[in-house]
Amino acid sequence: MKFAALFFLLLAAPSNTRATTAQSLANRVHIDGRIEEYEPDEWVLDLMTQPAEAVDDSRWGAADDIHRVAITWDNTYLYVAAEARNSSSSLLSFVQFGSGGLSDLNIPGAFRRLVTFDTFAPNIVALARLGTSPDVLGVGAARSLATIDEETAPRAFTRFSDRPGAFEMAIPWDMVTPRRDALSFLFAITGDEGSGVGDAAPDPARLLDVSRYEQARLDRVLTIVVDANGDGTPDTGVSPRTIARVDTTLLANPATHVSLGLRPDRRTFAPGDGESLSFSVTSSTTTSNPVFLTCRVFSISGKLIRLIYEDDERIPGETDSRDMWDGRDRSGSVVEGGVYIIHLNWGAARGSTDGNDKAAVAVVR
Repeated sequence: MKFAALFFLLLAAPSNTRATTAQSLANRVHIDGRIEEYEPDEWVLDLMTQPAEAVDDSRWGAADDIHRVAITWDNTYLYVAAEARNSSSSLLSFVQFGSGGLSDLNIPGAFRRLVTFDTFAPNIVALARLGTSPDVLGVGAARSLATIDEETAPRAFTRFSDRPGAFEMAIPWDMVTPRRDALSFLFAITGDEGSGVGDAAPDPARLLDVSRYEQARLDRVLTIVVDANGDGTPDTGVSPRTIARVDTTLLANPATHVSLGLRPDRRTFAPGDGESLSFSVTSSTTTSNPVFLTCRVFSISGKLIRLIYEDDERIPGETDSRDMWDGRDRSGSVVEGGVYIIHLNWGAARGSTDGNDKAAVAVVR
């Protein structure tokens, strides 16, 4: 069987590449769950790419295995397609175009999986389950991505009895705003809710576990620069296969390299007399990538007293911010005298933590 699959893919492999992205692909690409219309140079991951997406390399066996991935675009849509065997599992497709996406799939509902990410935070997640139409989440806060209706982002999944199934989706460019210099993609075979990953494309650096209920950390993504000339529109007349790259550093989490500091203007204040405590958040790093800040106040015993802000999006180094605590708790009452801890954490995605700082202050009554 492996030889037969290898022979088939060798026949299907492109002998050369052509420019296929165009102003419109509406006459060629149809979102119907059949993917024969994709040109050879639109298959960006398969047996012949580097690195290769091998057939029959799933830790769950050949019946649940990603075979190849196609990506292309026109002026209206970004098209994503995958071919995979999916006997008793689900196919997840991830797309990142900006900051603020998911850091893991520890989210409520049908998308919940034992999956975390090292190098990106997807903004769009598509779930193709056996025997059902694909569902898509995307564009929103990381823990509450909204469901995208099928009219906005057409998609289809077809399971064949005699050959691998096919998933495809059309994502309107209006949703992919603002676009990063590089879009990133990742695909995974998963089980039911709360399961891990049997196969991923690109393959992760860490070997996936055979067990269906072990945590999977996915640390490699496929990246494609769709606007190389920087004119704000996707390039046409290019070969996706030629420009696609698997890179673990290009989209490295920007917040892991950001150093923020929490600096109170003073160490004691008297909120009962109408005083407030000002503090600044400063950065030793300048980056165009936003990070998401959460600031809380705790008692010396560790009890949460007040949430100052949560997942506040800021650009490190662009403008040092000045924040304030009025010395009141969550109910609005002035706190008792004593020592309190102002705790700041930040991350590249909403709900994530890549760094933190804290400062002790005293309330006097």
